[in-house]
Amino acid sequence: MTQYITIGVAGHVDHGKTTLVRCLTGVDTDRMKEEQRRGMSMESGIASWLSENGISLALVDVPGHTDFLRNTVRGLSGVDLALLIVAADDGVMPQTVEHLEILKFFSAKGGLVVLTKSDLVDDETLELAELEIRELIHGSFLEGKEVVAFSAMDLSGSAQIRDSIMKEACRMACRSHLRPFRLWIDRITGISGFGTVVSGTVLSGTLNRDEQVEIMPSGLKTRARFLESHGVRVDHAAAGQRIGINLNKTTLTDVCRGMSLRQPGTGVVSSLANADVRVLASAGTPLNNRMRVKLYIGTLCVNAVAVVMKQQGIHPGNRAFVQFRFSEPVSIDPRDRFVVALMNRNRIIGGGVILEIPVEKYTENRAGRILPVLDALQSDDAEGFVDAVLVQSVNAPVFAQDLAARSGFSLERIREAFNRKQADRTVMKTGDGGVYLSDYVPELVERVYHAARRTVEQGSLKSQVNSNEIRDALDRPVSMDLIQEAVRALCGKGRLIRSQGGYTVPGFSITLTDDEERLKARLLGYAEQSGSVPFSVSRFCRETEGPWNEDKVRRMSYFLHSLNLLVKLNNNRFISVRTMERIKTRVKGHILNHGSVCLADCQEITGNSRSTSVPVFEYLDSVGFTVRNGDLRILAEVCHT
Repeated sequence: MTQYITIGVAGHVDHGKTTLVRCLTGVDTDRMKEEQRRGMSMESGIASWLSENGISLALVDVPGHTDFLRNTVRGLSGVDLALLIVAADDGVMPQTVEHLEILKFFSAKGGLVVLTKSDLVDDETLELAELEIRELIHGSFLEGKEVVAFSAMDLSGSAQIRDSIMKEACRMACRSHLRPFRLWIDRITGISGFGTVVSGTVLSGTLNRDEQVEIMPSGLKTRARFLESHGVRVDHAAAGQRIGINLNKTTLTDVCRGMSLRQPGTGVVSSLANADVRVLASAGTPLNNRMRVKLYIGTLCVNAVAVVMKQQGIHPGNRAFVQFRFSEPVSIDPRDRFVVALMNRNRIIGGGVILEIPVEKYTENRAGRILPVLDALQSDDAEGFVDAVLVQSVNAPVFAQDLAARSGFSLERIREAFNRKQADRTVMKTGDGGVYLSDYVPELVERVYHAARRTVEQGSLKSQVNSNEIRDALDRPVSMDLIQEAVRALCGKGRLIRSQGGYTVPGFSITLTDDEERLKARLLGYAEQSGSVPFSVSRFCRETEGPWNEDKVRRMSYFLHSLNLLVKLNNNRFISVRTMERIKTRVKGHILNHGSVCLADCQEITGNSRSTSVPVFEYLDSVGFTVRNGDLRILAEVCHT
């Protein structure tokens, strides 16, 4: 499989980056008329260079002028190697330093330095320029790399540049083909007869022609109608490859630079990101708490508020954890690298790496939960991360897939951590695969029990409680998954008893007032008088007199139902238990004589119309007395035999 490598050509304005690219590749990357008129790159240009020994190289020529910093950062954000260009007659200049810092923040893996315009200086000046460069790159990814003198006049040095870059490329590890497809959009074109074409470098994964992709953060799904790499149609794109994609039924207004294409369902959208941030020693200003900044991630430029954790700011040369609160929702991933610029100046002051897509805003009160998570992520400790999240999310189970998306750890590493903790009984697993701390269970069981008891004791005419009522009565929010686990444990120990519609608390009884006793007797008597005709609460209130209202009658009716003294039908009407037993006897006799019963038989059995009898027959199905088969019903006991 071909390995695709992108090389950033960086350096100060007018130091010969575009000329070098043209000499090496034959491609003039200054495509726009304005660039050609001004003799200055304004956009990043792409040129295919070498393809041999299973390696394909492409050069990204970025603008050197500070006015086009945004385009420079976009061009350097996805490179693997770097050609740092320094004019021998100028030496190191401000954008030389800034571009090197950008490349460091984006974790370029190697490359070399090219001393252009070497024909314009003598040997002593050339030697001094190289010494200055060696000092600049000390401690960086370019330390110890070759410094090659180059002249565009006679192309001296071009063969050495080619050989050195190919050696560097051979040492490069392949980008991941196993991770989901992802690409930052850096160029958009409308082509007559075809529609919208977007371009970028594949960060990870693969993409086939006609495969579905998702535009993030909008979530719009579309299809790759065709793929093109450096002007050649291809059927397949792989990690590291420069690719153009014709998007099916997508308009130019649906996409913009800074968006990304992804395998559907693999991206998240958030307005928050927790990051490890380093401020440059040369920044000249600290990154103060709650400072508004510009963040460059991939081809995205977004405004954000920087919330510095546990301190009032980050002084030049220092680092700290920061929560970025974006001005708009974005789709980024943990492990994404970025640079930070001031709002009012085209100047990089720092950068770092996204550690997680958080679930909550950072506050001083939450620092004890959030900082251990970030410490584990910073040290690449998957098991420590799982430990910290379990404590952070103690009131809800955590799921491996959510933790992988949140942290950038592979799903396998998270599952391995889960399995080790399950083996030593540190965690317990819910039915749907979530895990939670075992030590938390006894405390939660007690909280759930007391919440259930409080709900019953405080509820007027309430002998049972359901899971939702328990959740509402807890002193702090707990997920329904964990409440159900606690309820199961309580039922297993007999501390709660499952009943129809909820749970009862053993040993708890309701003492009725004299008025409630009278209402109870009146309701039971009315139910007997109604016979096989179910009654509603409103009908009872219309036809009887007493010191009660509909709400009081309704609560008493449900209370008598919970004690199995009234039968409640699914249309919220009631019938006496004795009457329902008589109906059961008649239904059973009819079925034994005729083999089945249907609604046409309702007049004979209940004496009521079809519409009145439907809820009665449905009740018999719900309690397992009968089984429906089309329009007919048979006895459940016969069906089971």
